[in-house]
Amino acid sequence: MKKINYVPILKWKQGEYTALKELYPQDKALLTPIAEVVPIPTVYDETRDPVELDAHVSKLPRQMEAHWGTEDPIWIDSWLLDSPILQDGSHVLEWIMDELRSLNVKAIPVAWTSYDSQTMQVIKTAVQKDGRGVCIRLDEAAGDEPDLTQLLDSTLAKLELHPEDVDLVLDVGSVGAAEIDRAVISCRHLLNQLPHINQWRTLVLAASGFPENMSGQGVGISTIQRADWLMWERVSQDYHNRRLERLPLYGDYAIAHPEIADLDPRTMQMSANIRYTSEDTWVIFKGRGVKKYGFEQIFGLCQQLIAHPCYRGAGFSFGDEIYSKRANKTESVGNASQWRRDATNHHLTFVVRQLQQGQAPNYVA
Repeated sequence: MKKINYVPILKWKQGEYTALKELYPQDKALLTPIAEVVPIPTVYDETRDPVELDAHVSKLPRQMEAHWGTEDPIWIDSWLLDSPILQDGSHVLEWIMDELRSLNVKAIPVAWTSYDSQTMQVIKTAVQKDGRGVCIRLDEAAGDEPDLTQLLDSTLAKLELHPEDVDLVLDVGSVGAAEIDRAVISCRHLLNQLPHINQWRTLVLAASGFPENMSGQGVGISTIQRADWLMWERVSQDYHNRRLERLPLYGDYAIAHPEIADLDPRTMQMSANIRYTSEDTWVIFKGRGVKKYGFEQIFGLCQQLIAHPCYRGAGFSFGDEIYSKRANKTESVGNASQWRRDATNHHLTFVVRQLQQGQAPNYVA
C-alpha cells in the first residue's frame, strides 16, 4: 500500500486513461484514481447496431494494465452502467475484477450503500479473493440519512469488513462558484456525522467545480473558479480551527463535470480549447468550432498559453511539453481525445504538487 495525497475521479475514456500513463513517476506515486466505467454510448446512426455491454467493457482490463500498471492500487466503480449484467447472466463488475486479477492489476471495488444484494455479493467475493479491502462512496444526500452510522455499519456487515479495511469517499458532486458557502456547511455537517472517523483507512472529500459545458466561456482567454479546490481549502481551515476531527484527502473530477453529456456527434459543436489548471482557477483558451474553423486553431491557442503567466513550462508535465511543441508546430494538431489527455495530465500533476506545497496529509491507500 502507498501514501497518497490526491484522489481524482476519472471517467475511463481514452483522454483520461492516457493522461494517467503519461504521469511522471513521482507524481503518479502520490495519487490513486477512482476509475468510473462509462455507460454504453448512444448509437445515433440508425444503420449501426447497438453496442452490447460485453463488447463495451471487453478492452477495459487490458487498458488498465497498459495505462495504469500493476504496481499501485486503483479503485473500480461501475455505478454509471444502466444494466450491470452480461449476456451470460454474470455481473460486469465480477468479470472486470476477475480479468484485472489475472493481469495482476491491484483493483479495489467501489461500493455504494444503495447497491443491491447481488452487487454487494460480487464486491464481497472480490474483497475476499484480493484482500485489499473496499472503497465505499457516499454522495451529499448521505447527510440527510436519519442514521448514517447504521447505514455504514450495515454496509460493513454485508461485506464482512471493518472501517480499517475501507477507503471512504464523500462525493458532493458539482459545486459552482456561487455554491461554495453552502457546500462547506454541508461537508462540515456530513464529516461531523461520520462514525469511526479516525478508523477509516482513507477518508476523501471529492467535488467538481468544472461546468457541464463551456458555452459560458467566450472565444479568447477566460477563467473558471476551481470551486472544488476553494471548498476543500475552507474545509481544511475548519480542521485547523478544530471544527473537524479529521482532515479528508482532496478529490476532484479533474477537468470534467461529474455527469457525462450524451451528445449526438452529428450535431455536436466542439470548439478548439485548452483547459489549463492554475492555483484556484482554470484558465480557458478557447477558439471557434472545429467543424468550420479547423483543428489547426490549437497551434494558436498553445502559443497564447505559453505566453501567459499561468504556463508552468515545458518540463512541468507531459501535457506541458506537448503544449510547447504545438506552439512551435513540432507536434501534430492532435484530436479532442489528445487535447483532453494533455489538459488532464497537467491537472493531475498540478494538483499533486499543489497539495505537496500545502503539506496536505498523506494517507495509506
